[in-house]
Amino acid sequence: MISLLDAVSENINIHILHNDLKTLKNIPSKITNHSNLSKLSKHEFKDTNLNFPNLETSHVSQATYYRLFISEYIKVDSTFIVYIDADMICISDPITSIQETISELEKSSLLVAAKTEIEKKLTKEELEAYMKMEFFKRYWPFDRLPINNKYFNAGFMIINLDLWKQNNIYSKLLDCMDEIRNKIVAWDQDILNSVIKDNYLELDSKFNLFSQHYFNNNNTVHFLHYYGSKKPWKTDGIFNHISENYHKNFRKVNQATYHIEHTWRLHSLKQLIYNIVNLKFFKLQYPISFIKEFISSMLYKN
Repeated sequence: MISLLDAVSENINIHILHNDLKTLKNIPSKITNHSNLSKLSKHEFKDTNLNFPNLETSHVSQATYYRLFISEYIKVDSTFIVYIDADMICISDPITSIQETISELEKSSLLVAAKTEIEKKLTKEELEAYMKMEFFKRYWPFDRLPINNKYFNAGFMIINLDLWKQNNIYSKLLDCMDEIRNKIVAWDQDILNSVIKDNYLELDSKFNLFSQHYFNNNNTVHFLHYYGSKKPWKTDGIFNHISENYHKNFRKVNQATYHIEHTWRLHSLKQLIYNIVNLKFFKLQYPISFIKEFISSMLYKN
């Protein structure tokens, strides 16, 4: 939120959908009192009794499915809303680009604007390289989902909320979740693609640039997406120099220098040793502070 508020050129409203509003009590004042924030609204997600598919042994929580419920919880007068994943940060002012896209979306009569992640039409070499990765053999969507030629990433979406409601998309998404339950790999993103199919406005990658591609991109970037399981707050991802963009924003609203979390502490310790040996540790902006905070995070019990 702080990266977005610092970047935008006009006041905005932010909506948070969360299953436990108690955890949102201590949002930093630098966010709540920010000059670019018009209103911050918190919505409690109460449909937690649903059986969401493919969450066992996953790096995501049931919160990834909250996108399906946008029309049921976010009650606004606006026709268009922007959805942004929590693992994205804002790099540059997106306001003009979003306004231009909304105008285009309105003319198109399409439900959403999103970035295409995979196209069915790949060269033989691209497909072979893709299929060499075990995860992507399972992830490849065109053989398992009722979609056509394109598959979008749902991390950043501009949504025509009026059309969403008029077309009863919420009910269609829940019905689809049950219909393709045993085929779901990428959680609610698979469901959204199965319902919306190819009928979306294609976004430029500047709205949703995967962190893996950041240093190969010379164009303007609005949002950087820490896509995949190697998040910048885990030791699998924290030593990637692109993670500094995340921690730079973390420092704006926290006293600590680094945000460090562990799934398995032994694995985190191994990652630290590995990155000291390969010298990536010494490329951190504040290596001494990291060691202190790493030890503290290892001792801390949730």
